[in-house]
Amino acid sequence: MDQHVSIHSQVSAIIRRRILPLWLAALWPLALLVLLIICMNFVTHARALTEPSMTPMEMWRSKTAASKALSIIFFVLAIYLPRDLATSGVSMIVAADQSGEALTFGSFVLRFLHVVACVVTLSAVLSHLIVFGSFFIVPGIFLAVWSAFVMPAIGTAPECAWNSARRSFRLALSRFPTLLGCELLFGLALMLGLVPLILSMVLLENMPVWWLGRVTGWSLFAILTSFVIMVRSTVLTVLYRSALRRHPHADVVTQAS
Repeated sequence: MDQHVSIHSQVSAIIRRRILPLWLAALWPLALLVLLIICMNFVTHARALTEPSMTPMEMWRSKTAASKALSIIFFVLAIYLPRDLATSGVSMIVAADQSGEALTFGSFVLRFLHVVACVVTLSAVLSHLIVFGSFFIVPGIFLAVWSAFVMPAIGTAPECAWNSARRSFRLALSRFPTLLGCELLFGLALMLGLVPLILSMVLLENMPVWWLGRVTGWSLFAILTSFVIMVRSTVLTVLYRSALRRHPHADVVTQAS
């Protein structure tokens, strides 16, 4: 119980001190995704005015096998990559705050650019494994929890990102019940973020400006979801650093890294 109180106190204190940079670090990947989605909506709307309308099923059937595969890959990445980019960025700020380091915008950008290739690669691989495992339910849940520390590990030690990611799997097993509860709780919170998106689209569907509901809904989605991801990322980073202190033997970082 004391440990949970300590984690809660640390998370609350960090968010109070760094709420703006933490939120911005969580927001920008989602903002880019929402901008892309809105642009695609405008393109789709323009095509609908000049071409015969098709149902989603008809559009899917008209695609080639390669196009269907790319659509699936894009869909999975659209779900996981913004979250993972946000988590790694938030983790950098949390780790710097806990270490008493003054992390400026410039130093943050340099650190983030150093790990972005690692984040994108691992996000692409792990997200597809989790989605595939989710067809069997239990493997998907296990993979999601087992990989929960990957992005916090990268953000905490960007100078040795690959080794940190490898170490994170072992540490996740040591905190598996706690991580399972966190992932279920934040998963539910993320699902609730869809409510304002759906309500905005439904309530503003018949407005004279056709795009008003979609822009409003996706904007609210980005704002609310980024806040949930900010809290989730902060919690995971604090848990990861706590697990790292308790299990120093899990450190696999070498001088060569």
